[in-house]
Amino acid sequence: MNQWLWPAYVSAILAGLLFLAVLIPIVILQYRRYGRFSWARFAGAGALALYLVALVAYTFLPLPSPQSLVCNPALEVWQSRPFASFDDISEAVRELGARAALTSPVVLQVVFNVILFIPWGIFMRRYFGRGLVAATLTGAAVSFLIETTQFTGIWGLYECAYRVADVDDLMTNTAGALIGALIAPIVLGLMPQSRTLAASRMSARPVTVWRRIAGQIIDLFLYTAFSSLLSSVYLVGGRMVLGSDFVPRPAMSLAILAFTGAVTVVLPACVGLGASWGQQIVWLGPSAAVSSHGGRASMIVRMSSGLGLYWLLDFAASTRTGLSQGADVLSGMVAIVCLVSVFFTRGHRGITYLLAGSDIADTRSRLASPRATR
Repeated sequence: MNQWLWPAYVSAILAGLLFLAVLIPIVILQYRRYGRFSWARFAGAGALALYLVALVAYTFLPLPSPQSLVCNPALEVWQSRPFASFDDISEAVRELGARAALTSPVVLQVVFNVILFIPWGIFMRRYFGRGLVAATLTGAAVSFLIETTQFTGIWGLYECAYRVADVDDLMTNTAGALIGALIAPIVLGLMPQSRTLAASRMSARPVTVWRRIAGQIIDLFLYTAFSSLLSSVYLVGGRMVLGSDFVPRPAMSLAILAFTGAVTVVLPACVGLGASWGQQIVWLGPSAAVSSHGGRASMIVRMSSGLGLYWLLDFAASTRTGLSQGADVLSGMVAIVCLVSVFFTRGHRGITYLLAGSDIADTRSRLASPRATR
């Protein structure tokens, strides 16, 4: 039983990590594609992450160490005779009896191969909105890729195959995908379709607390991700050019932070409605009344009191001078105040809009007001 449970434990852990890594990008994708957040499709994305990791775990793990793998040319690594597994099942029934054969490895292997690809058909049919044929054929294509990867020793990573590639696995996997595609409308009948949600993408919606918080979290995510990306490129590039003796320069780290702030803080404030990237992603921005008079001053206050202040404190914390003492703590406090203030301000505008004397609104509402210009 351990050979069945161990990949399940690994899948749960890795799927959780994978889902955390793509959580914010999923939220961003939903808001831009559907114009709103869908809990049902968000949960579906989590289930999809769990399934994809489980698919990899059950078909490839555990990986043997190259030293322990014995390559014997006489061993069969490709089973090319169709329905050979069903001959094994018939033999098991004759030897063990029908009831005992149901729990034999040869039967469980076939059943599991079918079950393993049922979620594929379900996800492809209902989550991605593909047809019955497409869901089945993509399942067959993925199964073929898995069997080919096993046959080639993970494309040359190993000197020989460590698992037997089986044409029956391809057949049963495809059957599982077909079954999943057939039952998908029943299993995921309540899952909203992507095209249905996208049809109302441009409809204005109320400004909610969680929508405001989503925008702020996206701002922090983009700021941190962009800074980390630039730092990684600088570090990897320096080591590729100068070798292991490369030592990052503090001045370059400050330059990276400065450029990060310019792209993630200053640039969005100077284009369009003056809303941050996170606010724009969730379709929020200053109300039309602000953009018609005093918009520039309001924009400067919003930029400098929210993510802009966080950026300046982060920059100060990285200077390694007297300014850095306590700056990192203050930056964390700024982020907390911005988040909490959303709950206690009119229209959930938050501290930045409160200080700027402006309200926040759904930017799509401007489409109904042709005179609303900046």
